[in-house]
Amino acid sequence: MCGVSGRMEAKRPLEEAAPPATASKLAKQSPAVGLIGTSPPKSKNDPMVPAVRPIGVRPMGMVLEIVGTARGDRGRSCGDHTICGLEVVQEDVVVRLRREQILVPNKLGKGEKEETAYTVNWVTDGRDSCRVGFLPRAYVAQGGMFDGVLCQVVGVGNEDDNIKNEWAKVRRVCGYARVQVISPLNSG
Repeated sequence: MCGVSGRMEAKRPLEEAAPPATASKLAKQSPAVGLIGTSPPKSKNDPMVPAVRPIGVRPMGMVLEIVGTARGDRGRSCGDHTICGLEVVQEDVVVRLRREQILVPNKLGKGEKEETAYTVNWVTDGRDSCRVGFLPRAYVAQGGMFDGVLCQVVGVGNEDDNIKNEWAKVRRVCGYARVQVISPLNSG
């Protein structure tokens, strides 16, 4: 038993084992302090404290869906393409997400209203070129976390697929693609 006598003692909670002064200090510390190999930082200027800034709550490599790749309205067509999403979005293409204000038809049928959305723009030669789709509306609630993030297309929805759910989804959202995040996310 690695140098321990044959007698085993029952483990007591940390508060009972520590003297009263130490127990109150432990209660005030954050949960990470006291773990093996960690210690609280001494000061901000301490050279032993690593200067690592967190990049957000979600890691790089997560997969998102873009929708509306088969439509040509709301800026999804240009002088070179009739429908940018259909002509540009293929596997391994790089796109950038941008949080923007766009005009959408009013539900009452008259006029348009301004709405916040994440546009998905094709990146070519290091610049944003064509708008190819949008992130679903649910991502707008995340704030600016995805603004300026680069992604790579890893799959494109196919209406001609034999899987019923696949072609139904393509029709419901007017074309979609899956993209993988390849740059750090924003923290806010």
